Amino acid sequence: WWANSKHIEVQVLGDATGQVSHAFARDCSVQLRNQKVVEIAPPQVVHIPEAILEAACGLAKKSGYVTVGTVEFLMAKGGKDFIFLEVSMVASSSSSSSSSSSSSLQ
Repeated sequence: WWANSKHIEVQVLGDATGQVSHAFARDCSVQLRNQKVVEIAPPQVVHIPEAILEAACGLAKKSGYVTVGTVEFLMAKGGKDFIFLEVSMVASSSSSSSSSSSSSLQ
């Protein structure tokens, strides 16, 4: 890994029409035992290149992503280089709670 790199996350939103947008980025570099401790949005100490936002939206669009999620990157000091880490889908409990509540009514 790069020395002094930053863990950057971009929230993406995709819909059934194929439209994808982002809710900007956040700096999640403050970690303890590989777990995020602080998420800073918008990032205060780093400039997020437009290329990271475009990469996150492009990945979501090309994969047909239809939900809300987070695309994670590791960004080198200075922001010129970055690599993809993972995509995390935001879990929704609305469908499971509605099915459990309807079954309890029967």
